[in-house]
Amino acid sequence: MEEWKKTSCVLCGNLCGLEVRVENNRINQGTGDKDNLRSAGYVCRKGLNIHHHQHHADRLLYPLKKSGQGFERISWDQANR
Repeated sequence: MEEWKKTSCVLCGNLCGLEVRVENNRINQGTGDKDNLRSAGYVCRKGLNIHHHQHHADRLLYPLKKSGQGFERISWDQANR
């Protein structure tokens, strides 16, 4: 089932308002939210391509710590210390 949801872009500090089309728990498309008081429908190219950033294969899904062999997975509690 496809539905449109309102959210904000977090890819920079402007926090532009977005409307995203969600289908099967995945973002398929993003557009500017004209009702957003901060951005009034404006969104940059990063926001328009939010689906690419959200579902990219190299996106980090958990915290990592640098070690002698590269990076190792750590808990959220350890990362927040």
